[in-house]
Formats: sequence, structure tokens, C-alpha cells
Amino acid sequence: MTFEEIFDEQARTSKMLITEGAISRIAVPKLKEFDENEKDLIKKLHKELLAIAKDKNKSDEVGFLVDLVDWTYQIIFGGERGISIRSNPEAKEKLLTSPSRSLLFLHNHPRNKVFSERDLNSFLTSDAILMVTVVCNNGRTYYLVKNVDYSSDKALRYYDDIFEDSTIENNVKEFLRTCNKVGLSFYYGGY
Repeated sequence: MTFEEIFDEQARTSKMLITEGAISRIAVPKLKEFDENEKDLIKKLHKELLAIAKDKNKSDEVGFLVDLVDWTYQIIFGGERGISIRSNPEAKEKLLTSPSRSLLFLHNHPRNKVFSERDLNSFLTSDAILMVTVVCNNGRTYYLVKNVDYSSDKALRYYDDIFEDSTIENNVKEFLRTCNKVGLSFYYGGY
């Protein structure tokens, strides 16, 4: 799938129910920042996350806040249209007290969409989160990772410039297409 094809797909207007087939389609991510064992763990976490969303949250949003030290995680339950770490006090405390770039935030999107503006803004403003992922209810995955040259100030200025520019038709698409300018890597799919 090309970058353009990600955004050319017709957006769903309603939630897609998660199936066992979607869970089995989740692939190992193509992340250069992680070793093979870590990539396999990310794949397993995505499968577990979708299974929990399917079985315990009516295919609505679920998030995992993952500690990179021991790969333990806090589960956050959301609704059909969003999720908030504030709904889990332990996860909120973990986010506020963890060292820089020591956490991952994995979550699903019931309408199979790539990152939202809210996802991007939360990720850019959270120093503790190294990577945010979306696993869609159909099994497709998207990843956004902070590189060693990432600067929160520079990234937020760039984000604001793109989202304030009324001539840009799809701000999220443009941000993801050009995010390498501010020390971010965007990936989709796997192998």
C-alpha cells in the first residue's frame, strides 16, 4: 500500500466490529527503531488489544500504555469515538512520572482511520511517549515514532503551521507525509 492509498480509502461512517480474521491479519511492524524481538512483542500486544476491544469493549477504543523497561502495560477503555488516559488513574500517573521516551501508547480505531488530530497533539506534547500506534478494527496498523533528533518545540510549531494553513486540504495527511522534517518517522503495515 502506498502512502496515498492510506488516505484514498473510503472512511467508514460507523464502527466496524472486530473479527478473528482482523486480529490474525496483524503483521510484524517494519520499525527500524526496534529489534526483531521488540517488533514481535508489538505485534502480540496489538493482537491482544484488539481481542480485548472485541470481547470486553464492544469493539470500541482500547489503549495500552506500555512501559519499555519490562513491557508491562495499563489498559485504558474508551468509547466508539475516543479514549482518554485520564480515565485510568494508574495510567495517568505512569504517563506523568515516567522518564522521557520510555512508554508506548497503542490504541485501536473503530472506524479504521489513521491518526486523528487529537492523537497527534497528545503524542507531540507527551515527553514520556516514544511511539504511538493505531491498530484499526480491520487489522491495519499505523506507527509514529520520535527519533533521536526529535524536538517537541519544533514539532509543535510545525504541527500548528500545518493545521492553521487553510490551503492544506488534509492536514493529518500532510503532517504524516512530512513529519520526518521534525524528527518523526511514520510507518504503516508490516510483514
